[in-house]
Amino acid sequence: MEFQKAESLEDAWYNFDPDLTLPIPEGQAFYVERGKHSLSRLKSNLLRAKQPKKYFVCGHKGSGKSTELNYLAADEELPKRFKIVHFSLNETCDYTTLTYIDLPVAIALQLREHLDSSLSKGWKEELDQWFMTVTKEIDKEEGYDAQVEAGAKAFLAGFKFKLKTGTTWRSHMKKVIEPKLKHLLELLDHAATEIKSKEKKDLLIIIDNIEKADDAKVKEIIRENYASLMQTDIFIIYTLPISLRGDREIVIPRDQLYSIPCIKYFNKGQRNKFTDGKDLLIEFIDKRMSLDLIEEKAQEEAIRLSGGVFRELARVMQIAIDLVLEADRDKILLEDLVNARHEIVKSYQPMLRPKDYELMYQIAQSNDWLDEVEFMLQHLIVLEYENDSLWLDVRYALLQFLEEKLKENKT
Repeated sequence: MEFQKAESLEDAWYNFDPDLTLPIPEGQAFYVERGKHSLSRLKSNLLRAKQPKKYFVCGHKGSGKSTELNYLAADEELPKRFKIVHFSLNETCDYTTLTYIDLPVAIALQLREHLDSSLSKGWKEELDQWFMTVTKEIDKEEGYDAQVEAGAKAFLAGFKFKLKTGTTWRSHMKKVIEPKLKHLLELLDHAATEIKSKEKKDLLIIIDNIEKADDAKVKEIIRENYASLMQTDIFIIYTLPISLRGDREIVIPRDQLYSIPCIKYFNKGQRNKFTDGKDLLIEFIDKRMSLDLIEEKAQEEAIRLSGGVFRELARVMQIAIDLVLEADRDKILLEDLVNARHEIVKSYQPMLRPKDYELMYQIAQSNDWLDEVEFMLQHLIVLEYENDSLWLDVRYALLQFLEEKLKENKT
């Protein structure tokens, strides 16, 4: 894709694809610098660290975690200190059956694939043997004794395929791998040691998109297996869903937890008064499309409807563009954003229940964490903002709908 500012709504529609990633350097034309709410503090702490540590980055879906991690990995200072391996968990794992074992296995596969020249022949042979042994034992559990004859790369590609798609194969994986996990973790540490010796750099692993798994699965991994995640002598960055930040059973030290909040386009309790965050969100639109294609009032309503989440702003703009093109017009008007709000509300209605409206009302009044808010954070019904403190609010797009439902319940 060419990252060029659109001068027509037809072209703009593609630029507002909610799933559009911003590779470096091509995607820089669309990148919006978040300022102090980026991962600059994490970068500083990585560069200062004397011993390997684990870090966790949380944020709403679509808040920009992947983009910020891409830019962190490409920062000119970090590669001088670290050998960086950055990958998305969905390249290797099936989210529906995710367990804590998937994480070190995924790291091992990525090291084998991407750091071939940095690691010794002996290390690669030992890792290949580990995977071959595991595969043979899992195949035996499934009822047949497969002979592993393929070359290492072809064999590992097959293992990766089964890991992602083999549901019955995966059902035996924990039983087979758990007793061998210590050996795998030792191999990961040996890899870090070899890289440090050969290239004078620490190994940094960035695992993105863990939070795209079901919240319950991610919470189980963190709650029950935090100690296992800490065992390797490697710098690792994990991503997490925003709801885990308010989970009182999570043991992550707060100095290891970083957040990418929504863009705060209004202050707490002042929904109708814009802050400087508005300019960042306008910049997001302006980088992708000429502002001549959208009237000012419509720009402002698009920002409100997005809740300050970049992916949601892209979604809002695509909906509005669809409506304009269907009406055979060439400019987005305020009325198009009003209709876009109706579309957004309809997407939420099937998942909301009467008891949810009362909780939404309480959060809108208190701006605080309440029991059972995790579901609403996960689905962007309630959003987290940050200034001197953290606070929550019901997504603007749902406020009028909430008022209507509360009136219905009273009558």
